[in-house]
Amino acid sequence: MKYLLVALAAVIVVLLAVIVLRTLRFKPKPGPKVFDNEEKFDGDKVVKNLQALVRCKTISNRDPALEDEAEFEKLINLLPELYPNVWEKCELMRMP
Repeated sequence: MKYLLVALAAVIVVLLAVIVLRTLRFKPKPGPKVFDNEEKFDGDKVVKNLQALVRCKTISNRDPALEDEAEFEKLINLLPELYPNVWEKCELMRMP
């Protein structure tokens, strides 16, 4: 019984030594490159664009007769004006 306890203690000591050695040798992988240049944007324009979109009363309903299609068209027509770069790169897909 005494030998079993000594063997168990030796196993625990070896395990702890391995953990400590591996921890000391650990070197993390290099992280992704962080660019020094900061993106600049016009915060006021972002807010105004969002305000214009929120003003469109695009409320969907299970009953299509209760929806105002003109408001949805108004929102769609605002997109090229507010986001011309996105509009020229992306395709509008209407879902049925």
